[in-house]
Amino acid sequence: MKRFWKEVEVAEDAEGGWAIQLDGRSVKTPAREALRAPTKALADAIAEEWNAVEGEIDPRAMPLTGLANAAIDRIAPDPATFALGLTRYAEADLACYRSDWPPELVTRQAESWDPLLRRPMSIFRIRPSGVSRTAARALRTAAPPARRPRQRETSSASCPSPLRKWHRNGSNECFDRG
Repeated sequence: MKRFWKEVEVAEDAEGGWAIQLDGRSVKTPAREALRAPTKALADAIAEEWNAVEGEIDPRAMPLTGLANAAIDRIAPDPATFALGLTRYAEADLACYRSDWPPELVTRQAESWDPLLRRPMSIFRIRPSGVSRTAARALRTAAPPARRPRQRETSSASCPSPLRKWHRNGSNECFDRG
């Protein structure tokens, strides 16, 4: 599809979010919902993606639009299922299960992953687990049963997905902590 619009605008909507508009008309997601964001800054960034289109629309050049579409069309209708999927992924994510040998690998893992995981680890009060050499080779380590309820609880209740919150009330309180 080719660019058909002249102006891209961001307008506050009745629900307190920010709608992206092309020539005064709201952009729709693939499921025909209004494309909206919880903050003006995010809406402006999405609008800039639309403004940057020259000629053919290339969805690969519009990552924020794609994330917003997914949040609105796929996550918002059933946030519990989405949270459960995240929990299942976290139970086996190797970024959360570290090798305890050799020392060079332990250091490399800490240098690579700790900066990215620092914030989630502080929000959820969790730490990566050491993995025995046997378990690391098998790559079949799952979260300890005692941690699973906490992951599910934090995935769905105490820190709702900011993507889920987009559609509900435009808040992104999860990332405003600490």
